[in-house]
Amino acid sequence: MLLAPVLVVDSNPELLATYQQLLGRLGCRVVTARSRREALQCLSCERLGLIVVDVRLLDGDGLDVVRVACGTRTPPFVIIVTGAPRDGNGRRAFEAGAPVYLTKPVGLHAFAVLLRELLRVFVADRR
Repeated sequence: MLLAPVLVVDSNPELLATYQQLLGRLGCRVVTARSRREALQCLSCERLGLIVVDVRLLDGDGLDVVRVACGTRTPPFVIIVTGAPRDGNGRRAFEAGAPVYLTKPVGLHAFAVLLRELLRVFVADRR
């Protein structure tokens, strides 16, 4: 469905596997990263269509990943999914370039519906 790969960044391996499975069912090629460093490395090697990233990573702030991604020539669509909602994080996420900010736990069905709709719109816009 989405030609460019999806990068999923979360330090929780179970969540990474869940996201990967869900996005795979939607026809996406998924690249995963468990840290800020790994995510930034992926950004330097891949042209991405979508990024799903946690704010709190073991080695830093996921918003750094968002800023770098949104500064590329063809920025991907970004979804923040965080278990650490704090005052100002939503605003900071939006300022970094992430139009979608969700707090964990995110219902899997609702997340799948959101992803399906975003991918439908994204693919339609690219035509």
